[in-house]
This record gives sequence, structure tokens and C-alpha cells, in this order.
Amino acid sequence: MRNPLRYLIAIACLAICIVSCSDDSNDQAQDQYDRGQLLSDIAEFHIIPAYQDYLIAVAQLSESAADFVNDVTSENLDDLQSSWLAAYKKWQWVEMINIGPTEELALINKTNIYPTDANLIEEHILNGNYNFDLPSNFVAQGFPAIDYLIHDLSGDNQMVIARFSDNLAARTYLSDVVAALVSNTSIVVEAWNSYRSSFVENDGSSATGSINKLVNDYLFYYEKYLRAGKVGIPAGVFSNSTLSEKVEAYYSQDKSKELLQEGLRAAVAFFNGSYYSARQDLLSFQTYIQYLEGLSGNDNGLDQLIINQFDLAQERLDAVSDNLSEQVDSDNAKMLSLYDALQQNVIYMKVDMLQLMNIKVDYVDADGD
Repeated sequence: MRNPLRYLIAIACLAICIVSCSDDSNDQAQDQYDRGQLLSDIAEFHIIPAYQDYLIAVAQLSESAADFVNDVTSENLDDLQSSWLAAYKKWQWVEMINIGPTEELALINKTNIYPTDANLIEEHILNGNYNFDLPSNFVAQGFPAIDYLIHDLSGDNQMVIARFSDNLAARTYLSDVVAALVSNTSIVVEAWNSYRSSFVENDGSSATGSINKLVNDYLFYYEKYLRAGKVGIPAGVFSNSTLSEKVEAYYSQDKSKELLQEGLRAAVAFFNGSYYSARQDLLSFQTYIQYLEGLSGNDNGLDQLIINQFDLAQERLDAVSDNLSEQVDSDNAKMLSLYDALQQNVIYMKVDMLQLMNIKVDYVDADGD
């Protein structure tokens, strides 16, 4: 004889499953947000123009490097250092883009892995044998390598002049590093011009859709590169002691805060849709959050919580020294306070925003947060 209790339990479980599946299907069916237009706005008003501006800045860096290599003077070094910083700041606006041709070329790894390996750079200069496409050489190229080559920790430019004046191998290496930067950037910019269409058309909600991948890229950049790389690691959040030598732009000494400010500004613009345009009607992560909260009937103001947290992070960044390495050594409490402000937005975006957007994290979280 059939057990009536077991039968009722089975029916109840089946009913719950049907209702749950139905609710999920209804939620997905109701989400009619124009993802294609969102992707189009991001491509048209952030990715493409940001890359174009970055390419122009890198080309100027190349010209300045050529002038310095051909005539090692203080004036040319000043110009080179200025061009390096200008291009480095433009890089902050594209660093969170790691999809399509950018990912295929490993552009981030070839552009901004720090701290750079000074010993490896000196070894390459000495033997003249290096291949920048090898992963082992990611730490000996890009902006951090140029930082090491054209600055001196003492702040004395005459030390840099002396290093290059009678050293053809050093001048060659500088030229090669800059040339690789220009080449890699040119390849990605050209590829994005053709990749843009497939990027926009891939507007589905699957894990391989452009929105899902782009959101994950943005969060990975914010969490690992901006929050941890620029602040948390030097401040000793993930180690037993502070690591002031691991700040971005360590050798230039007083440019690390400026780069962090630019990176935070770019992260905010990418989130709220200000991008490279003064238009107010562009779609963004923020407008998508607003739409989804309105759709669910639970308007918790998540987008404003995130914006307010960005503002708090900026306020705490304003309070630190221009030299983040010096700040770590003299008063690390301010760096830790800045980290805490950045960390709160990891929670808002990685937990609350992803849950609202029904997107799963596609990268490994290695620091336990």
C-alpha cells in the first residue's frame, strides 16, 4: 500500500519546484532591459574613445622616448616623464576592459604588472636577449618598467641622465619597451573596431554574454587591481607587514596617488554612464540596477549606495599623501581607512549587484573577502 505521508511530501516538493521554476522564468521573461543598447553605449562612449585617447597618448610617449634616446638631455627627460604620466593616466580608463581582443592579447599583463622586476630588466639590458610575449617578461615591460628606467628613487634626474648617457643598451631597451606598448595598443584598438559589432550583438543573459563578462571584468578590476593592487597590498592588508615598495609608479615617488585618483574616476564613470560624453541619457550599470529594482518592486536604492561609497572613497583618498609609498610608511591608518571605503563597494557590487542582475562571479577570489 502506498505511504500517504510520503506521497503528500512528494507532491508538495514537486509543487514548490514548479512554483520556483515558474517564478524564475517569470523574472527572466519580465527583464526586458535593452542590453544591446547598454552594450552599444558602453562601446560607443567609453571603450572606443578611451582606447583612441590612450593610443594617442602612447604615440606621444613614443615620440618623447625617441627624442630622449637620440639626445639624452634634462629637457627631453622632463618631456618623457610627462608623456609617461599622461599615457599612464589614459591607461586607467581602459584597464577594466578585458574582453575580446584585449583579453586575447593579454594587454593588461603586458602593460601594467607591478612591482616591476628591476633585476630582470637589468639582466635584459646586459644580455640584450628578451621576448616581451613570454609571460616571464610581463614584469619587465609596460608602464612599471618605464617608471623604473626614467626615474630615480632619489628624485635626482641627473642620476637618470647618467644612466643613459653612455649606455646604448639601456637606450635600446627603453625604446623596445615603448615600441611594444605602442604595438600592443595599436593591435587592440584596430581589433576593437571590428569586434564592436559582435560585442554588442552578444546581448544575452548567459555566462558567455557580453554583459556578464563585462560586469565580471569590471568587478575583477575594481577588486583586484584598484582596491587590492593600488591600496590593499601596499598597506599590508593581505600580509603580515606593510609593503610600501609595491605601490603603483613606485620609482616616480609622487605619482601613485594621481594614478589612483584617475583609476577611481574611471571606475565611477564606467558605473554611472558619464563615460566620455556629457549626454545624460546613456545606459549604464547604474541604470540597469534602477530598472531591475523597479521591476522587482524592492527599490533599495542600491545604485545610490554604491555612488555614495565611491564618494566616501574619494574623500578618504583626498586625505592621503601624493606619495602612497610614503603614506604607508608614515601613517598607514589613512591607507587602511581608504581600503575599507573601497572594500564596502566590493560587497555592494559583488554580492548585491550581481544577485540583482542574476550574474555569477566567473573569477577566483584568492584573498578571502
